[in-house]
Amino acid sequence: MSSIAIVGAGAAGTMAAYRLRRDLPGADVTVFDREPTAGGRTRRIEFAGAPVEVGATVLPAASPHLKALLDLTRTKPAKSVPATDAKHESVGFWDGAAFAVTAKASPGLVNAGFVRHYGPTSGLRTVAALRQTASRWAKIYGLQKAGRLFLTPAALLDALGLADLTGMSFRHAMGRAGVKGGFVDEILAAITRHLYTQDARLNAFAGELGLAAAGLAGATPVALEGGNGTLFAQALAALGVELVAETRVTRIEAADPAYRPPAPAPPRRRGAREEAVAVPPPSGRIAVVTKDGERRDFDAVVLAAPLETADLKVSAARRLVRTPPRQFQEVHVTLVAGTPSAGYFGLAPGQAMPAHVFAASSPRTPFWSLGVAGRSPEFGCPIWKLLTASRPLSDASLRRLFDERHAVTRFVWKGAYPVLDPGTEGAPFVLAPGVYYANGLEAAASTAEVATVAGYNVAGLVARQL
Repeated sequence: MSSIAIVGAGAAGTMAAYRLRRDLPGADVTVFDREPTAGGRTRRIEFAGAPVEVGATVLPAASPHLKALLDLTRTKPAKSVPATDAKHESVGFWDGAAFAVTAKASPGLVNAGFVRHYGPTSGLRTVAALRQTASRWAKIYGLQKAGRLFLTPAALLDALGLADLTGMSFRHAMGRAGVKGGFVDEILAAITRHLYTQDARLNAFAGELGLAAAGLAGATPVALEGGNGTLFAQALAALGVELVAETRVTRIEAADPAYRPPAPAPPRRRGAREEAVAVPPPSGRIAVVTKDGERRDFDAVVLAAPLETADLKVSAARRLVRTPPRQFQEVHVTLVAGTPSAGYFGLAPGQAMPAHVFAASSPRTPFWSLGVAGRSPEFGCPIWKLLTASRPLSDASLRRLFDERHAVTRFVWKGAYPVLDPGTEGAPFVLAPGVYYANGLEAAASTAEVATVAGYNVAGLVARQL
């Protein structure tokens, strides 16, 4: 019986386990994670008497892979999602001194608030560009259903006609689509700062796919009853894999040299037969070593956590495997149960505070985004979630931002997202014979949906090896 280790119990690791259970039903699958529970970069905490997501607030309901996990676990979407209910809530775009635009929340970018300030064309052209990218990306599911596998992220994106977007900035792509610069910098970049803590200089694929997944291309994201992270924990339990929690893997050791993927093939002629991907088999078993010194051998290992943040080394034939360098960002979450300052935000008497505020880049603004994340039954007021990058929000800033602060807590994500600069190279899906890496695709875009696609792909490579 084959044995497979998965390091990381987030979206990529869970999806890899799902496919391995389907394709290799007799295999022994063990999932390692350093946290007490599965979930990766999703997490729910109790604050001011209410559950609040401090990680991913919503998940893309249109993803077939995530739908498969929902069906497996019979997980139900929550009845409402704070700050995304288009029927009742509004959004504000803060320029550092005033709300440049306030508008009713909507699944697209075409409403009276935007049209009044920017005209009708920028919103329409943005939505058209997002839908085109989302449509191209959606083709991956048909390819994967047909059994198509990829050895590198570049090959995967090239097959979808999306590789060019990773090499240009989001600002450039939007300009090419005819979107006005003011709309890009004041509206779209303010949203990408909320999604990735990066402005319009990030690569176009990440920007467009992130905005589409957030619902700006028509699809409606969902939050899950019990917390978004429970989907992955419940899926692993339903799959019957062994979850080794609170265990940090420090080394993965392969006997064979690091794998060099073949040079990119020339464009395939229409109608030409697809060639099978050759997966290099290892000559021996792969060792997984934990912090406490335990060593276990497996036939294959899936690494489903970023090497940059996992504090983990991969060696092949006793040589360290190196991957293209990536810088990861530290994101700080501040939760406040209280009332925002009407004076700070320039609100007239009786004027409602927008349910979600996206901040344009300004030295006068201490936060990147601010939005309703729930309601405190303990204090009878909204719970506000604020995001900042690199450093936590200071008490002095909170005093300026809020008239009332009944409770405050802070949470930090040490490696929330990679810096998604144009042209950043992603590591191959095969690091050494028998060692597979899902997070190379995260150099192009960092979302739960992208992670599931990568996890599904590397599981297919493992199945082909075994």
